[in-house]
Amino acid sequence: MMETQIVIGVPGLWKDRTELIQEVVSKSNYILAGNVMHHKEKEIGFEIDIYEQEDPFYNPCGVWKLESASAKKSIFQKLGSVLKGWKNI
Repeated sequence: MMETQIVIGVPGLWKDRTELIQEVVSKSNYILAGNVMHHKEKEIGFEIDIYEQEDPFYNPCGVWKLESASAKKSIFQKLGSVLKGWKNI
């Protein structure tokens, strides 16, 4: 049986991996360790890949240019809502 995968791409919101980790830890119950995003209290984990914008695998098509902190916060909250919706999976 083939395993179902969900792939979410979130382009261009953080300067680098460190900034992304700080955002996730400070604003959610998830932690990032290596290539895994894991909920601190529940047994929910996701494999992730992070590409720098200069990386050849980075796809600039559809990248949103969000320079304001409120725009970043809004997108991060929407991502958090999606992750919360997966809590019963």
